[in-house]
Amino acid sequence: MAGQSFTGKAVITLVLYFILWVPGLIANILFYKEAREVKRVTGHAPHGMGCLSVMFWASVVPLILLIVIIIPALFSS
Repeated sequence: MAGQSFTGKAVITLVLYFILWVPGLIANILFYKEAREVKRVTGHAPHGMGCLSVMFWASVVPLILLIVIIIPALFSS
């Protein structure tokens, strides 16, 4: 576990996001949970953990904003 890198998994996740969003999100969540476990055990964040975090927020925040903007617009018409 010590010295484990998640950079390769972050690249795989990015490719999955480009192919289809949902599989990318699922992979991102699974890999990030694994990286958090490594951090908990070793006490240090593994390489690539930050990439997984940024990709998660970069994919979820626009979706949330879209929902917040579109749903009120649908009901106001």
